[in-house]
Amino acid sequence: MLGDPTMKSTGKIVPGLTCVAMSLGILFATSLSGGEKAPAAAESARLDPEQARREVRMLDDLYKTSIVLINDTFVTDGNGLSAGEAGREIFAAMRKKGWHDARLLDATGKPRNDDNVARDAFEKRAIEKIAKGQAYYDEVVSEGADRYLRAATVVPVVNDKCILCHPGTKVGDVLGAIGYKIRLK
Repeated sequence: MLGDPTMKSTGKIVPGLTCVAMSLGILFATSLSGGEKAPAAAESARLDPEQARREVRMLDDLYKTSIVLINDTFVTDGNGLSAGEAGREIFAAMRKKGWHDARLLDATGKPRNDDNVARDAFEKRAIEKIAKGQAYYDEVVSEGADRYLRAATVVPVVNDKCILCHPGTKVGDVLGAIGYKIRLK
């Protein structure tokens, strides 16, 4: 059970939301690993760039579906737990398990959370492209001996509940992106 959708948020993750986040993480981890624990599976599941792009598409569908579900179910006003906060918690759980890195990136210039500001050259290029209308942008980058697919996908205002936390916007406006970092072979 997802919990009581009428429950007022205290600004912390509510028990039902925790179950949603954990279930999504477990579902994702098991679907890729055949039931293995995530860190071992993540280490052995390095991908080629095309496989990584497919994984980004799948993750993007999963995350955006989850965040909209959370937004529609748990956000009742602009003062409680936001869908963005829930997304950051889900991303952190996946990062902690060793799967990949994902984070929200602001494209408005007025982030609700300073952690969402673009940090590096890739994120700045991605936000520039997304702000100009691209829905997806990626690059293959090297960090030492490791290679990664860095990708960003647009995050628009999808319904009126988004506007509760993002006043002055309308459905269809670009809020930012989800930035992904997937380890390659």
